[in-house]
Amino acid sequence: MGGRFVALARGPGGPGAAAAILAQMDAATRDAALAEIEAHDPALARLVRERMFTFEDLGRLPPRDLALVLRAVDRADLALALRGLAEKNREAVLAGLSERMRAMLREDADAMGPQRAQDVEEARRRIVKAARALEAEGRVRLLPDPGERWLV
Repeated sequence: MGGRFVALARGPGGPGAAAAILAQMDAATRDAALAEIEAHDPALARLVRERMFTFEDLGRLPPRDLALVLRAVDRADLALALRGLAEKNREAVLAGLSERMRAMLREDADAMGPQRAQDVEEARRRIVKAARALEAEGRVRLLPDPGERWLV
């Protein structure tokens, strides 16, 4: 990749712009780009990761925000997006749903049979896009500002 992603992360918009672009890529390309940045500048890679939100991050959302995101997406997209997801991540995402809806989604996902990886990644991107739209409306918060302090 010749340092393209390192230049992107160091360029205008910095790590935030790089994170937004990388989050739109398929998982393999995103992982390769992050590995490239990591090899050149581990601190920069950490900053990019802190600002990136992916489908797998849904399970880290507060329950209320996760429920809002899941209600805003198409059920077929969600079932497709769950394909091939690690069980731990799958359960974290499904935690935002009622038990009945979880059972229905598991059944839908299992009944689909093999799916093209490209279709699964596209469904995940649509869900992340919906989550970002809710964030833009101020209805959910996807990732806290790394410099922000929280008191518990």
